Amino acid sequence: MKQVWIVIPAHNEQATLAQVIKGIRQYVDQVVVVNDASTDITAQVAKQMGVNLISNQRNLGYAKSLERGLRLAFAKGASYCICWDADGQHVLKNLPKILTIIKSDQPDIIVGKRQQHNRWMERVWGIYSRFRFGFSDPLCGLKAYSHRVWERYGYVEGKYTIATELLFKAVADGMTWREVEVAVKRRVDQSRFGNSIKGNWLELRALVNVVFGRFLGNW
Repeated sequence: MKQVWIVIPAHNEQATLAQVIKGIRQYVDQVVVVNDASTDITAQVAKQMGVNLISNQRNLGYAKSLERGLRLAFAKGASYCICWDADGQHVLKNLPKILTIIKSDQPDIIVGKRQQHNRWMERVWGIYSRFRFGFSDPLCGLKAYSHRVWERYGYVEGKYTIATELLFKAVADGMTWREVEVAVKRRVDQSRFGNSIKGNWLELRALVNVVFGRFLGNW
């Protein structure tokens, strides 16, 4: 099996982080947690679990935190990185499914596909990406990237795209991908992405950046 790392951006996830790490360590040894300037004990939990820890001095947001984690993992020899949420929404049974695809097919990118969405704008994203690129759920946080993708691009997003610019750019450039259905659980507390009105607005803003980025030929 190629060396697979898991990257977990985390902001105020003290309640769920330890259980998430414990679960995924049944399948992979190397985990990176990027503590995004949490005000709780997220960093202490990560240290106690013995993972690779990056702590942002100020809040950088999901995409930049993910980027820092990917950079560390690939620099340390990862062949693939799986992006995993710290809030416990990603069901553990998804992980062996993704590892099997990596072992058998070795695509450049694996994209998760959820059965349910949190906001109506996520369905709009799905319509756009299915029409333009062929996959259905670009906002699913469960993705995997090969070292080849990172070596070619080396960043997650330039403009605000909810961490999807790397995905869209790589697929548009002809890199290989697989979409896989994944199970998710609903959060028991409030989403870090905000309420429905704020979340839909942010997703609309990000989609505009995606569409115009492609239209203007920036990527």
